[in-house]
Formats: sequence, structure tokens, C-alpha cells
Amino acid sequence: MSSAPAETSAAGSGSGPGPGSGPGPGPSPQPGHPIAVPHFRNLWLGVTISVLGDQFYLVALPWLVLQLTGSGLALGTILMTAAVPRAALMLVGVRDQLVARRTQLSNMIRGYAAEFGVTAAKGLDKIEPLLVRIAREPGVPEKAKALFALLGEEFVALKPKLRKLEAELQSWHRHNELSRRLVEIPAIGPIGSALLTMKVTNPHAFRCGRDFAAWVGLTPKDHSTAGKQRLGVITRAGDETLRRVLVVGATALIQQARKGRGNPSPWLIGLMRRKPPKLVAVALANKTARIAWKLMVSGERYDRARSGFVPPAGSLAPGARRQGRVAPPAAVACGQP
Repeated sequence: MSSAPAETSAAGSGSGPGPGSGPGPGPSPQPGHPIAVPHFRNLWLGVTISVLGDQFYLVALPWLVLQLTGSGLALGTILMTAAVPRAALMLVGVRDQLVARRTQLSNMIRGYAAEFGVTAAKGLDKIEPLLVRIAREPGVPEKAKALFALLGEEFVALKPKLRKLEAELQSWHRHNELSRRLVEIPAIGPIGSALLTMKVTNPHAFRCGRDFAAWVGLTPKDHSTAGKQRLGVITRAGDETLRRVLVVGATALIQQARKGRGNPSPWLIGLMRRKPPKLVAVALANKTARIAWKLMVSGERYDRARSGFVPPAGSLAPGARRQGRVAPPAAVACGQP
């Protein structure tokens, strides 16, 4: 007889809402849900805010121009001027995609040709002679030759397209005063100077050269503790394309210095003797980014005799030689490259 009230009491103490209770809160994210991960949640929130900011900008800019000027001509001029950097960045992006496709095709042709015992030396200029050899090779089946010809047609068709885009990029570079000043820096070419000009629209937003290098992602992670400075790998934050162009330019300069060409600074020569080539390239790209920032905010031209690539004393942190890491020029006052 006493079991029925016990069952009723057990049913009444269940987790479900009672008849008089209102709707409870929504289901909380499960432990395996991406929203439950703090880093993903912060990334999603940041992307959402960025997208909303872009939409507000598209509405606020025309409204502000009309409120200040009341002129449709001024509004059209402002909108056209704002679209120029986007078109220039699109030019760079399309070129990067075509270069990546050319590299992919060259690797495919080399890889497939090696399976038939046909090899070639390094270099993009060796691809077309390789295709001619494949077409004459008796050991390659006809079906494979047809496929090689198809890849070769696409590879050859990319050359005039890339040549046209690079000519437009060179023209943009020649007509931009800031880009012409930045190209005077060693390790920065026309593409690097154009990218810096397009992507860094407000260099004064950075407090100093190190902040700009950190924005590009060329500064090392700091793991210092107990008064001992420990530097890790670079952060790789910021714009990947800009960082890649700076590192590639620094790598090209180092290769020329190893061949005895150019006029490398004593700092660079000493660093090349002590450190691995990739680490030297990142350190040189870091220094190049700081110099570029200084030229952008000051309006000066690059003075090889005055600034160059000679860092101040203390550019190597204590323990950096043992850890294999190069510290940024810590002794440089903020605001100096």
C-alpha cells in the first residue's frame, strides 16, 4: 500500500518542468559543440562583428558624404576612390591564383613525366622543352601524350595572362609615389611595395615599427619568465600574403649575398654565419617591415648610408644563440625602425 505514494513522489521529483512552471532556458551547448570552445567562440564573434562593421561602413560613408557636401558628384568621387584599392588588391589576388596554378601544373607535368622515366632540370623554363621530349618519346603511350598536351596547353596559356597582370601591377607601382619610395628598400620589390601600399592604408595607427612587424606576424612569441628572456617562433598573425612577400624578398637578398653580390651589411653577414638561412630570412623581413613603416609615416626616402640594415646593439637577446631564435631589435626606441 505504501508503494503508490512513493512512486508518485518519485514522479513528481523528476527533472521535467511541472505543470505550473514556465518554459526553461534553452539547451546549453554540448561539450563537443564548436561554440563551447572559447577560441572558436571568440573567432566567430570577431568575424561577425567585422562583417557587420563592413555593412555599416557601406551605409555610413555615402550618408556622411551627402550630409557634409550635399553633392552627388562628391559622393561618386569618394566611392570611386574607395574602390581603387579593392581593385588593386583584386589584381594581386588574381595574379597569386594564376601563379599557384602554374606551379601546380609544372609539378603535375614533372611528376607524371617521371613515372615514364622522363625528367628535366629545375625551373619553369624547362617545362616546355620537357613537353616536347614527351611528345617524341616512344616509351610514352599515346593516351598519356594527349593528356600531357592538355596540361601543356593550359600551362602555356597562363604565360600571357600573367604577363598582362604583371604589366598592370608595374603600371600601378610606377604611378604611386609611396610604392616608388618603398621599392628602394633592399629585399622589397615592386610587388612587395605595391602590397604594402595597398594593405597598409593608415600606417599611423601603429605606435612603432615593432607594432607594425607584430601586425604582419614577424615578431617572435615571448615566453620570458623570472627575468630571463626566451623567444619562440614567430606569431604568424596578420596578413599571410604580406608576410610571405617580405620573407621571400629577404630570402632572395640572402641568396644574392651568399653569392657575393650586392652590398650586405655586417649585421646580415654575421647573422648568416651564426643562424640557419630561414631564421635569417625572417629576421631580415622583420627589419625590412620596420624600415618600411618608418618610411610610410615619415614620408622620407630610404637612405642606405644612414639607416641600411645595421641594427643597434642588443638586437640578439640573451640566450637567443643557444635557443636558435633571433630577437627583434629591442634596443630601438618605439617609433624607430
